Amino acid sequence: MSRRPFSSSSGVTMAEALIALFLTLVILLVSGGLIRDYSQSLRNTASQDQVLEAGLVAVSRMGQEATESLEFVRPAPGSLAPDSELVFTRIDPRQEAARLPDPVPTPATWDPIDPAYTVEVRYYLNGDRLVREVTGGGDPVAQEIGDGVTGLALTNQPDGTLLVEVSVFNGRVTRRIVNRVYIANRSVP
Repeated sequence: MSRRPFSSSSGVTMAEALIALFLTLVILLVSGGLIRDYSQSLRNTASQDQVLEAGLVAVSRMGQEATESLEFVRPAPGSLAPDSELVFTRIDPRQEAARLPDPVPTPATWDPIDPAYTVEVRYYLNGDRLVREVTGGGDPVAQEIGDGVTGLALTNQPDGTLLVEVSVFNGRVTRRIVNRVYIANRSVP
């Protein structure tokens, strides 16, 4: 008797087809759940990165503007205690060209730091938001710089630098971002 490998009775039974279908369904469900969890993880990571990036931008901007300042109000010059606000005056960039006389009189009788051409810039925390407020030359203008900020500390250093620290909470941990800013012609006793 010869056996034929594919006889008319060799087929897939209904039970085998149902088992194969069930296993395929289980594999698809497990794969879908893993893909969904991975997608959620990517979204969480992206939002955490945005909070951290906002903190980095805030520290950088505060440092840059502090180097352009004319006079510090807070932290008070001479104080080594940490402060929770950064307040300083600077020349209004919108009026930079208007403040210089053309030609400059001899002897120079104009004030290069005329209060009419200055603004006061203030950085402070409002809840978990870091706010930059500019006053002078009209109504105060407040701008949110960063969200998710849990701490702000500004400390004068004995070498004349200003230590700017911002703490951000990025979902799991609190991170400190620190910037040491050198300010020309400034020393703390």
